[in-house]
Amino acid sequence: MVNPTPTPLSLEERNDLLDYGNWRMNGLRCSLDPLRREVNVTALTDDKALMMISCEAGAYNTIDLAWIVSRKSH
Repeated sequence: MVNPTPTPLSLEERNDLLDYGNWRMNGLRCSLDPLRREVNVTALTDDKALMMISCEAGAYNTIDLAWIVSRKSH
């Protein structure tokens, strides 16, 4: 049975996932300006998290991507 209210992300989990999101964003054609880059993470279950990336990739072109990722670092 899936816990309907997952355990919130710990500070370490959140920081690890944000670092991973920034690393993934570096592989895209995103602006290097931090004001034009955004990574959000939220717990989906006790094992999975949703990571969402949004960035500007040129004049009025935005990239929005989302991944379901493991909360465990490998």
